[in-house]
Amino acid sequence: MRHIRSMFRSTCYSVSLVLALCLLLAAQSHASEVTDGIQKRYRAAKTMTAQFTQVLRHKESGAVENRSGSLFFKAPERIRWVTEKPSPELLVVNPEAVWNYFKDEEVAYKYPASLVHETKTALRFITGKANLEDDFYIEKQAPQDGMTVLHLFAKEPSTDLTEATLWITPEYEVARILTVDFYGNENEIRFNGMAFDKPLEDSFFEFTPPKGVDVEDRTQSVPEQGIKE
Repeated sequence: MRHIRSMFRSTCYSVSLVLALCLLLAAQSHASEVTDGIQKRYRAAKTMTAQFTQVLRHKESGAVENRSGSLFFKAPERIRWVTEKPSPELLVVNPEAVWNYFKDEEVAYKYPASLVHETKTALRFITGKANLEDDFYIEKQAPQDGMTVLHLFAKEPSTDLTEATLWITPEYEVARILTVDFYGNENEIRFNGMAFDKPLEDSFFEFTPPKGVDVEDRTQSVPEQGIKE
């Protein structure tokens, strides 16, 4: 199983860091309008729902995993991430805890809610925790399919995230995210049918383990291999 802390690891930059920073700083001013639009769009939204397709690429083994399902988000940081294929999985984030439930394996993992703040992954973009211009050097690339493309280089690279690419619609919605971790593993997510401000109750983001499910409580110490995303 690929988990948050193992799935997003990437190799170091293949070019000189100094050269990369000079190029990115020069391009950053051209991306300011786009990054401001993105953050205003998502921070103003009370809820967001979407269908997603996800491709996980493991650099060392060459393995590729395709996933699909639904995403529900309620500000400030409630998430219900439902993976339907290839096997059912549920990720629930609320102010009390993070739950990762694997139906076929009959096991649920419970993590501290602080895990979302501690990891630098796609969840940070979805919840608005990633401050684009504070956290990244930004390079605006050539448009693709009518969308603005931003290549982000983390100012403080971690094992979770070193760089990312965002595809932005004219409405400043993130239609596609590609993140790369310290080991070169890629996580690509595409969103479809995105809708904002649909009513969602807080109770929709709660989780009670079904009867007979094994619960592993990891709220006291988060292991190196954390929750999936």
